[in-house]
Amino acid sequence: MFQKIAVLIDHFHPYQSTVLTGIRHVLDQHNMGSTVLIGRNLHDPSPGIRRANDIYSLARTGDFAGLIVFSVSMGIYASDQDLNSFVDTFQPLPTVCIGRRVETYPTVEADNIHGMESLIHHLIEVRKFTRLAFMRGIPGNQDSEVREEVFRRCVTQKGLTVHEPWMLTGNFSSSGAQQALEAALKESSPDFQVVVCANDEMAHGAITLLSQRGIRVPEDIAVVGFDDSEEFRHVVPALTTVRQPFFEQGVQAAEALMKLLQNQPVDLQLLVPTRLVVRESCGASPAPAGAAEPAPQSPDLTLLEHMAAHWLEALQQKNPLHFLGFWRSLLLERPLLDEEFNHWQGLLLQASVRVEMELQETQWPGFSRLKDQAFTTLNSALQMVHSTRRIHNVTRAMHLPVMFSAGSSMELHTEIRQHLQHLSLKPHVLVLRDLEDETKSQVVLSDGVKGAETQPFPSHQILPSSLEGVLNASHTLVTPLFEPERMLGHLVYRPPSDLFFDEESLCYTLSRAVQHHLQQQRLVQNAERLEELVRSRTRELEALNLELQRSAFLDGLTGIYNRTAFKDHLARLWAQHLRKGAPLGLILCDVDHFKRYNDTYGHLQGDACLRQVAEVMASSIRRGDVVARFGGEEFVVLLPETRLSGVIQVAERIQQELQGLQIPHEGSDVSPFVTLSLGVTSQVPTCASSAEELVKTADLLLYEAKRQGRARWVDSGCD
Repeated sequence: MFQKIAVLIDHFHPYQSTVLTGIRHVLDQHNMGSTVLIGRNLHDPSPGIRRANDIYSLARTGDFAGLIVFSVSMGIYASDQDLNSFVDTFQPLPTVCIGRRVETYPTVEADNIHGMESLIHHLIEVRKFTRLAFMRGIPGNQDSEVREEVFRRCVTQKGLTVHEPWMLTGNFSSSGAQQALEAALKESSPDFQVVVCANDEMAHGAITLLSQRGIRVPEDIAVVGFDDSEEFRHVVPALTTVRQPFFEQGVQAAEALMKLLQNQPVDLQLLVPTRLVVRESCGASPAPAGAAEPAPQSPDLTLLEHMAAHWLEALQQKNPLHFLGFWRSLLLERPLLDEEFNHWQGLLLQASVRVEMELQETQWPGFSRLKDQAFTTLNSALQMVHSTRRIHNVTRAMHLPVMFSAGSSMELHTEIRQHLQHLSLKPHVLVLRDLEDETKSQVVLSDGVKGAETQPFPSHQILPSSLEGVLNASHTLVTPLFEPERMLGHLVYRPPSDLFFDEESLCYTLSRAVQHHLQQQRLVQNAERLEELVRSRTRELEALNLELQRSAFLDGLTGIYNRTAFKDHLARLWAQHLRKGAPLGLILCDVDHFKRYNDTYGHLQGDACLRQVAEVMASSIRRGDVVARFGGEEFVVLLPETRLSGVIQVAERIQQELQGLQIPHEGSDVSPFVTLSLGVTSQVPTCASSAEELVKTADLLLYEAKRQGRARWVDSGCD
């Protein structure tokens, strides 16, 4: 009989996703499946999301052989007693926890102690530092406290002094680290030689602040981190850190659960070793030119040999295309190139080292040119993946306004089906709870599933009995649909494997759509029961509907249209201009170096900056034009019946108005003030073209503006 285990997680972020990959790796070897129940943090202080955690109760259905709990991320707001009581409710299910120790249950943890000991040993014994500062994370956090305890013990054992004024609190954030370090530097001249940070994000913040103060890293003060997070692998100078074994934690958790299922003994504490990664930020010598640091996973040696062979043949034949064509074909087969970028960059560097060893003196100039071309090809392929993904997201979002305006349950289910198809979520089953009796649920939508029934079934089951075996032969996710006061239902599906998956947006979109529809149904029913108040009730319905539409189509931060509204306007205007044969203009712009702005001034000031930029854009356009926040620090303007020359005038006006504000931006290397890069285009729609092509053109022009140095616009030419 095919068996499945339940996995409880709070989000589907990169950490959880990587650990899940390790879990599934082991389960596949044992011909077992998994059902991942995605709730939110236990005892989360935000009351609006607590009902999402009702999804965890579905692990008590009796359908699962065992349970794995992501205790470290789920329990950040829970005490040890609360966390232990929560896990106890799933007894007698064999259970393994990950990341945070839960009494009486086997728990897989990264070996913080060994990792921090190795780091401190290297700093003191190898780098010869004697004055060390420490940046802790969130007070009370288990990982932070363990790393601080090891720091104190190791420094003391080496005969050195722990200076309490140098024990700083950065709350695991870049901005927090900058504030703590700024305060320490103001109190006295920096007498410490190195700052040991409890995670990489705080280390990045420390390097940023020190650089702004004119203090060189590592020459004046060294900085080290912990975790080896992917997003901080490109910090300059390269960050010395301790690598966390996320994949291996998943593997060990699943293997421990397999032992429990076989009635074998399992230790309560299962440590996965961490590994010191020495880079430049501690004072180590930079890696030699062309050298590649080994990736967490072993490189494909056969592929390396093929790459080096093609490279040498291209040099011998004096035909660069022989290698570049081979290299380009490899990259075009990788839809997840952005997530694998470091791996492919490392392969290219290692291949270049192999080729260098066999070069003749006359081949060096050609080798250098070909190496530069290969890196240019890699960066171009990465940009193409980003553009393709952005266009996919634009297309996927264009029908969302229709979902929020569905008049009947059938229309709502049809729009949800189309949305899930755009997300490539197939097979899937959507279950909604009964409005009048929450103990009953019903399958209202399914795709790729045979034998789906519409009869009510108990809400404590994930699926009705007739469908229990349909998705068993795979790994599945279960996302809750909820509103602040009640659980609405859940979606059972397999996640897509060919693009980045944003489960949180999926949860929010479906929950809001169902909630919106239910609210409309309730209002209509009330209106029918109160026929004598039809006129006043109708006015209330219209006002509420307008408010709901307003909240669905306006960006909460800036007050201008959001991406959903923009897609709606784009689809409508494109159809109109296609009929008229009139030009439709578009400007896509991006705040230059906005991440640096947030790192320098903090996220609250960053939000204020985005509001100012939105006000400038709204005041610079004409009546009938549409301005929207495209996402993050990106904005977009639609200009009906406007040729390229007119679009350029608006772009210039936007830049002039923004320059007039002179919003300070000390983190920019383009200007001391906030600037924009803009892609400017205009196109007459035809039957052979599409609105997505217009957005793609503007996106490519925006990329070119950034490539040329930012703080400028680039247009498509040919008015």
